[in-house]
Amino acid sequence: MKVEVKCRGATVSPLKDLKDFQSAFKVLDKENYQKLKSQIVEEGFSFPFAVWVNTEGKNILLDGHQRRRALLKMKKEGFEIPDLPIDLVEADSLEQAKRKLLSAASQFGKPTESGLASFALPANISFHDIKDGFDIPGIDMESLAKAMPTEGKKEPKNPEDVAGSDRLWMYVEFENEKEYQRCAKLLLDKNKRKIVTSTLMDLLFK
Repeated sequence: MKVEVKCRGATVSPLKDLKDFQSAFKVLDKENYQKLKSQIVEEGFSFPFAVWVNTEGKNILLDGHQRRRALLKMKKEGFEIPDLPIDLVEADSLEQAKRKLLSAASQFGKPTESGLASFALPANISFHDIKDGFDIPGIDMESLAKAMPTEGKKEPKNPEDVAGSDRLWMYVEFENEKEYQRCAKLLLDKNKRKIVTSTLMDLLFK
């Protein structure tokens, strides 16, 4: 099976020419390897590697080490790995290159469970999609589960499917994405959920 490339970079490089620069700074355990492998198989190689070309002309990897490790392992398992897109990052010295690697590895924005839920729900990304397919530092899965739809109760595809259901589904049209996101955010706030639900019911049955 061949890994599909789903992005473009400044140029391309064979996987074997991308040199590890992170050493033991991060590790890829078995569980996260399977998640990353599944993403690559299902979505393709979706983001170029960030590479610094050192004074010896070698492609030193600054960002994408876990994908490199996953791809090397996938190659051993029989996957065909094409030349991969890379973006070129400038650095004046080894020290500056390592500082840029640390910058790429940093997460200055802190994710929240309610924010992740409001981001995922409009795209029909479920709690178990996130739990089984991604590794997002700082997210408490128990708190996220409370913010996401209950497993096993999925939105019916047709209005007729509502018959016999144990919940009432309302189909509401919004003028734009901004209004939709605003309503979704309010519904995720348990202190405001009753007010928003009552307002929607009034609009539906007035």
